[in-house]
Order: sequence, then C-alpha cells, then structure tokens
Amino acid sequence: AFARLLLWAAQRDPGAAPAGATIERVWRDRQFDEQARATADAAEGLLGADQSRCRLNGRNTVTSWLRDADGAVIDFAVESYEVQREAAIESVEMLEEVFAHGEPVDALTLVADLHTELVRGEEVLEKRLDRAFIATPEDRDDLIFCAWYAWDFQPIANWGLRMLEKMGVDTYVSLPGAWRAENACYANMRHGPENVERVVPKNTDDSLVRVPCLTDPEYRAQVAERVTNMAAEVRRFGVEEWSLGDESTLGRRDYCTSPTCLAEFRRWLQQRFDTVADLNASWGTDFATWDDVAPCTLSDVEGRENLGQWLDHRRYMEWLFTDYHTWLRGLIEAVIPEARVGISGTPRPNQRELQRSFMLPGTFYSTFLGYDYKDNNEQRARYAPWDLLLHGASGINYYTLVSNTLNCPLVRPDGSLAHHAEWFFPEVQELKRGIGRLLIAGEYVDDGIAIHYSPPSVHAATATGLFEPGNQLRNWQTNVTNVGRIIQQLHLQFDFIHEDQMQAGELSNYRVLILPWSSAISEAEAAAIREFVEAGGTVIADSYCGVRDDHGHARAMLDDLFGIRQPLDPPELAHATLAVSADADLGLDRVPVASGCADLEVVDGHAAGSIDGAPALIARDVGEGTAVFLNCSFSNYMQVRATGVAGETQEETQSAEAVTRPIRQLMSGLFDRAGVAPAFRIEAGDLAPQLETSRQLVGDVELIGVLRSITSGAIDRDDVLPYALVLPEARHVYDVRQGAYLGEVERIEGQALRGVAQLYALLPGRVTGLAMQGPQTAQPGEALEFALSLQAEGGLPEGHVLRVEVQAPGESAEDRYWYARNLTTAAGRASFVLPLAANDPEGAWTITARDVISGEQATVTLTVGG
Repeated sequence: AFARLLLWAAQRDPGAAPAGATIERVWRDRQFDEQARATADAAEGLLGADQSRCRLNGRNTVTSWLRDADGAVIDFAVESYEVQREAAIESVEMLEEVFAHGEPVDALTLVADLHTELVRGEEVLEKRLDRAFIATPEDRDDLIFCAWYAWDFQPIANWGLRMLEKMGVDTYVSLPGAWRAENACYANMRHGPENVERVVPKNTDDSLVRVPCLTDPEYRAQVAERVTNMAAEVRRFGVEEWSLGDESTLGRRDYCTSPTCLAEFRRWLQQRFDTVADLNASWGTDFATWDDVAPCTLSDVEGRENLGQWLDHRRYMEWLFTDYHTWLRGLIEAVIPEARVGISGTPRPNQRELQRSFMLPGTFYSTFLGYDYKDNNEQRARYAPWDLLLHGASGINYYTLVSNTLNCPLVRPDGSLAHHAEWFFPEVQELKRGIGRLLIAGEYVDDGIAIHYSPPSVHAATATGLFEPGNQLRNWQTNVTNVGRIIQQLHLQFDFIHEDQMQAGELSNYRVLILPWSSAISEAEAAAIREFVEAGGTVIADSYCGVRDDHGHARAMLDDLFGIRQPLDPPELAHATLAVSADADLGLDRVPVASGCADLEVVDGHAAGSIDGAPALIARDVGEGTAVFLNCSFSNYMQVRATGVAGETQEETQSAEAVTRPIRQLMSGLFDRAGVAPAFRIEAGDLAPQLETSRQLVGDVELIGVLRSITSGAIDRDDVLPYALVLPEARHVYDVRQGAYLGEVERIEGQALRGVAQLYALLPGRVTGLAMQGPQTAQPGEALEFALSLQAEGGLPEGHVLRVEVQAPGESAEDRYWYARNLTTAAGRASFVLPLAANDPEGAWTITARDVISGEQATVTLTVGG
C-alpha cells in the first residue's frame, strides 16, 4: 500500500519521489507489441497515459514501473485507453479455411501469422493480427511422440507447449475442445482429442438393454451430428490423431438385448448359419423361426456342454463394437481425410505382440509408458521407449505429460521437469534424431513360430473358469503371455495368427504353431492345422485344445490329430511336475508345470512323459510333420498383473529359475526338433535370459537390439552383464548408438546395464562415405535443394536414415531445430529442400548430414545474404 501511494505521489507531487527514482513506461498495442518506451526522473513526473505515444485503433496499454536509484522496482501499474481513428480495418477474410501446404507459403508450421496495417502516409492507424492455417503434413515415417494432458489456457499454454514441442512432443492428448486444438496449433503442436465417443454403458439398473444401445438409430444420429461438427470445428488446427475412447467397454453384463440389437444379432447369425435348424443343432435349442432367436446370459450356460447361445452373442457384440468404431472413423475421415482414428487403453487381453501381429500398414500403434508415481525409476524411463520400438511400435504414448503430481507427470504444474523426465526425454530425443525412423521402417522378423489367437477360446475360457483375474494358474491371459515370454527368453521371435490368416494359407510361412488353451476351434482352423502338419509343420498344444468348435458346440476338433481322447472338463491346473521319459531325449527329466487333464486317454499317440500318472508329452507323426499334446501348461512360469490406471498396462513377476529354466529347456528341445533355432547364439552364461533381443530388417540392413531386463530405481553402473552375440557368418557390424564400426566380425561383444539399450546394424558391406551437394550461397527467403549420396562397399545401401541438421551463425543446431529432418535412402540417395525464412540471419550457416547407422557425415557451409 505504501509503494502504490508513492507511485501516485510521484506522478502528482514530484517532491514526494525518492532521490534518484525513475519512472519507466512502455506503450503497447492490442496485440501487446511494443510501440514506444520512455524513461524519466521521477522528480520531473510523467502525468497521464500520454496517448500521443500510441494512437492505434482499439485498446492500447501503458505499463509503468517506479524504480529506485539502484534500478529495483518499487511498484508498477497498468493503464489502458481506447482509441477510435477516422478509418479502421473492418475485416480480413482468408481465401481458404485451410491452405494447402506450400501455398501461398512453404511453411514448416501449422499456422502462419498474417499482419495487416492500415497506413496514411507514414502514420500507422491500425495493426491487425490474423492466422492462416496450413495443412502441414505429418511425416508418418518418423517417430511420433504423443502424451496425455498439457496446458489448456493462455498465456501458460503458449509458453508451455512451445517448450514441450522443442523437447520432442508432437501431439498432446486430452479431452476434446476447440480451444485446446487452437492453443496447441499456435505452438506448432497437434492436439489429439480423447474420449470423442467413449463407449461405456450408463445403465442405472440391472437391465440387459444397454444405455446407450449402439444400434439405436436415434442415438447414432445424435452422435453423427456431434462428431461431425467436432471434426469440422478443429479441422483447421491440424488435428490428425483421434482417440475415440480410452478404456471403452461393452460392459460387464451380457449386453445388449434391445429390439434393434436383437434384429441386428439375427442378421449377423444368418451370415453364419444357413438355417434355424443348423443354429439349433449347434446351440442345442429349438427356435422355430429367426424372429424367435435370442441370446442367453453367462450364468445360463454355466455347466452346459454347449456355450453357443451365449458365446455367439459375445462374438456379435465384439463385431458391433468394431462396426461402431469403424462407423465413427468414417465420420471423422469424411471431414479430415488424413485423420488416424482409433481407441486406447484396451485391457485384457493386453498383449503388445497381439497388436504388433495384427497391425495394418500405416497404423499408429503404441502402448502406454510412464506411471512412475514415485518419480525414481530411471531404469524404466530409459528402457521403455527403446523396448517399445524394438517390438514393432510406430510411436510413443505417455501417461502423463503435464498434470498434478498424483498423475506421475513428466512436467510438474510449475513447469519444472520431474526426475523421470530428465531420463526419459533424452532417450526420446535420441530416437527422434533418426534411430526411431529406422526402427519404425524395420520389419519384425519371426523365427518360424506362430501362436494361435482365438477369440472364441477367450470366451470359452471365461465360461469355463479359465480367465480368473486373481488366479495365476487359471488365467487365459497369463498363460498366453507366458508362452510368448518363454519364446522371447529363448531369443526367438514369433507372430500371433488368426483364423482368417489360417484360411488364407499363411500357416505355410511358419514351422511351429502353438495352441495355448485353444479350446474352441473352427472347422476351417482344424483343416488348416491338419494341412500344416501333414506338410511338415509342428503343432504344440498345451492342456485344453479343440474340445469345442468356434460356436461353443462340444466337439472333438483335433483329438484325432494328436492321437488322444480329451474330456470336456477343463484341466485341473494345479502346481505339478512333468516327469520326462528317458526316450524323449530332451536332456531333462523333471519340469515344474501347471497340471493338465487326469482323465486324458492316449489312442495312437506316444506319451513321453507323465504327470501324477496321467499321460503327458504325447507326440504323433502325421504326414511330414508332428503333433505334440503336452497335457500341461505354463501358467506357472510368470505372474501377470494388470496395472496402470485401469488395467491398460501389465506387470510381470517371473517365477524362480528352478521353475523357468526347465520349462525353457523343454520348449527349446521341441523347437530344435522342429528345425527352429535362434538366428544367432548368445553367450552370457546362466544370465542369458536377462537379455532381451530383437531382430528387424530394413532393406539390406539387419538390426539387432539388446536390452537387459529391468528391476526398478536408478541405473547401477556397477551391475554389468558381459555378453557376446555369435553370428552364423561374418557381417559388417556397427554400434548404432555410438556410430562406431566394429569390423567384419562373427562375434559382437558388449556389456549390458539394466535400462540401457544397445542397437547393432549388420550390413553386407562397410559404409565408405556420405556426400552432400547443394548451393553455397543464398538469400533469406530462398528455398534451397540439396542432394545426398551414401556410398558403401558392394552396392548402394537401401533403407539407411540420414539425419540433417542446420546451424545458423552464432547458434547451435538445437536453436534451428525446425530445420532438422530425417531422410530415408533409396539406392543410396536422398534429397531435401531447406526453406529459409525471410528474416533468417545473414552469415555463414552450417548444414550437416549424418548416416544414423555408421556415423558418416557430410557438411556444407552456406553463406546467406551479402
């Protein structure tokens, strides 16, 4: 109160000002651009706002600071005043709502500022700022980093989002809102609307009519209007990533039995059954007409042999869920053709290899990273983005970006970085400098192993008590996840395969097919499996296989293939020991397992083991191949627990080595007999299973990633695991992260820390150089073309990624980060255009290109101006 009174007194009574005090004033227009500045001795006084200093149309402001003799601020005040001149700009109308990229400017941003001035002589009467929105394309061959939540409102949004964009964030995800998209756009960041149409039942009673019903035409009409309007409203802001819903769900009841859903269900059934009589024979029902057909609930089929009346309805609701989201995607794409539309947070089964295996080209696939609530897990922060990309992901999605500290943010509410941000962002930034593009282009290579993914079997497991979330041994997801983990710890790679692929003959691409609790198998799948084995393939089933068809009808679908007779009841699934016969020649005699069926009968197979007197490890040669029925499973290998906020992620706790090692030895022996072996040998002693490996092909480049399994906390630099990768033949090997040539070798030696990824590139010939051609002089505002050529022994290298960075005079490359880009070579060639800005500084610029694999560089000095 004293200081404010002093400022007032200083303006009206100069004698009241402290000795040596000054008053500083700055006049700004309505865009807050500075128009004038003045400083005077406070003793002389500066009365009034002095409007002559800034007389632009509209509201102007003047800010005053009272400073003491040392320059310290004693007080400040802001005054505003309105000016109305004799002429004004009535409007500025854009010719396009969104301008095509390159017209009228070759922009690197989503929006450009258009400044308009109304001038009389040399006097400016009015200044106006408008925005021109530009359809700047997203480079979908590059790593895209999405993260949940950021600042929504100005002025913090502009400051914060610009900081995050410079740190590598491409899209921030939050609830829809045009103002969010607009604020992100001004920071050259994309907004990703979340929960655009989240599918979650809103029932308040126990009715099986879902609220809302997804087939209700009135509801769909309302949704169509809302979603279409939303897309139209944000189109100009460059919104391309759309998440229709997070943790969307049909609901935990047997929805939906509304009149429209029943009608749609009957139409769906008529595509799968020729007549009502066929349906009755499958379900064990006696419906007279299609109009009589109705589903039943899960409790209704408990204890029944036939599950079809419930199971087929669940399959229909899955189809409806997919159909509804496909329809929603079409609404958005009709307005924004380049939009990528999907869902997020899909728990149980949450298996990233499922997503990778069935991902269509161009799909943005990621899983959630983050969730470091204690803000102390350096190992996971550094490990997670590499682990994701080394397993086929095309981007990163993080929970969360900016939020309160209870939501484990990378950036705290005050704008400071959390500890895990200091570990995570450098890894992301390194990946975005070209390695991410290289990995995304890579084709994940299987080793001839396929795992059956069977939605009918998932539902059959639910109905028969084999999908109990709290029971490790009786949990379908745990069992399937464990099979995948065993394969990976044997340093092999696999794909999931679906019925449609089997019918298309894709089993011929593999040597081994694994059927984990595949209890409900279609006739088409059974026929494809038989053909696969007869042609020389090996099929391995665990303890519950083909006891029903895909409609849930009790039928022995594959017993004759395995030479067994199974009961319909699920296996006992208790901790047990598989005793392996000496004639099995597998190098082990006892394996801890989850028990199979005690009443299994061997018909014409050969049992090479037993579990508490029950036959196990049953093999039967069929044609050129072999069918193996284990009569045990590996749900004891590792415990899988749903984590995250609502089960979007999972945590794995591996059993003791005394359990896991014999299981790996057993499966390794079976794979070896089938002619499946790792592409390279790992030497790391008994700790080799701690090393996770990944192989991807990019052109003629083979990438091998090595990660050591993590625990938690900081990286222990003393906890080092030496290893060697022994290749089948000598290759030209590069350490990609170091950009170092390791020679033409058969043996790659390294040391693994928990949380630190290593990446090697195997080439047919050594890279010998990189050359760059382009202009050496230019003027600001010019668009300059450069050509790059990469040379290697034995031919022109395909699939290499070149990182280009641009450095202005007196600056680092990070200061001109918007000019950096990643390029992919074709026949050793790549090119790019550098569009200099009209206000770029004059002087000597440096343009550097670097081959991401080899580290070979080329540099051009560009003189701008002069």
